[in-house]
Amino acid sequence: ISALFAILLAPAAAGAASTRAVVTTTDYGVSGSVTDVGIATPWTAHRDVATTGSDAVVRFHDGLFFVVNRFGADNIQVLDPALGFATRIQFSVGAGSNPQDIAFGSPTRAYVSRYDSTSIWIVNPVTGAHLGSIDLSRYADADGNPEMAHLAVVGRRLFVALELLDRNNFFAPTGPGKVAVIDLDTDSAGNPTTTLELSRADRKLYLGETGAYGVSDGGIEGVDPVTLHAGGIAVREDSLGGDILAFRLGADGTGGFAIISDPSFNTDLVRFDLGAHRRTARLHDASGFVLADLGVDDRSQVWVSDRTSTAPGIRIFDAVTNAQKTAGPIDVGLPPNSIAFDQETATGVPEAGGATGTLSIRMLSPSLFRGEVRAGVSGGSGEVAARVLDAAGRRVRDLGVQPAAPGERRIRWDGRLGDGRPAASGVYWLVAESGGGRRATRVVKVR
Repeated sequence: ISALFAILLAPAAAGAASTRAVVTTTDYGVSGSVTDVGIATPWTAHRDVATTGSDAVVRFHDGLFFVVNRFGADNIQVLDPALGFATRIQFSVGAGSNPQDIAFGSPTRAYVSRYDSTSIWIVNPVTGAHLGSIDLSRYADADGNPEMAHLAVVGRRLFVALELLDRNNFFAPTGPGKVAVIDLDTDSAGNPTTTLELSRADRKLYLGETGAYGVSDGGIEGVDPVTLHAGGIAVREDSLGGDILAFRLGADGTGGFAIISDPSFNTDLVRFDLGAHRRTARLHDASGFVLADLGVDDRSQVWVSDRTSTAPGIRIFDAVTNAQKTAGPIDVGLPPNSIAFDQETATGVPEAGGATGTLSIRMLSPSLFRGEVRAGVSGGSGEVAARVLDAAGRRVRDLGVQPAAPGERRIRWDGRLGDGRPAASGVYWLVAESGGGRRATRVVKVR
């Protein structure tokens, strides 16, 4: 693996606290399942709440869990936790495409990376409709495939990790991985050839590069998602103690946690510091290549998928003290794979007054408010989708879609989160989108 996104932005406080973790599991062959785990002690697990493919990863968006059923399944499965994890919709993303990730540009527009294809699919995540594709074949190596993998949305840009592996030589790296940068207003790819090096300022887009297994040739790198300015490797694999397989940043973004494979192909959970450029602790060492994924929740807990054959399950560690909080792995049924929490991922904070297209937004009530805030939206082409982001850029409430119509369309936010609870006092953004146009305005909720 030569280029792997592991985290978008450092976790930040959001309006709604996480309540659950969803874990995909696998039988390594035919099928898998989903287990719902409470995020607080005693971490009660409800096993097998849904059936999935055997090679599945999970993402959370707008109150729903999106399961990417990868090799051999080639579909997206949308689970609704409010309906007992019933499958709302399941749609193909192309036979033999091997999807890897899904990222969201708007309530009705999402992007799916397809590892065994040369194009990203654009889909409607509500209906499953195929809306178009983005050709990345010009970035492929000699085997004709760029091996697109993980995705991240920051502002109006989609970042696509291109692994660039030689399919004719056991998927060996052909050179440094690349990142394609796609403008979400035009769905066109920019030049991804800039070497990915770390910029250690706050709110940078980080990724892990593994290179060749057994060789200390990678590490944790990053790029400024606005200027695309590069600045140097933060932590190298030789400091981490092995090949990097996955990582997540901690709450303050100055460091985080990683799964690495040591020279004997045993997996370890380690802590690292970006400023010190090194590993600072080893939280858990496993016998064998068994640690599959990790996540950091908003309660300072590190969750790790452990596939040890004698006792597979989820281990939880304290992100402050490094101590393991669970006496042993939490039984989630089949061996665990991917982990996701019911909390939105930050995608960058809109610029005040910044806009694209002909869309405009006008405040109809004071931007400093207690009960509700109202605005009018003019211009644009077609329907207008509106939503609320918190100060970290995470979606906290969808305000619906207004039909295409002449004149001004009204949007209203009652100061509540998507689950009906009052949002905390603080800075929020009203965002309106229509066609390729986008406008954001800043509002402040007070007690």
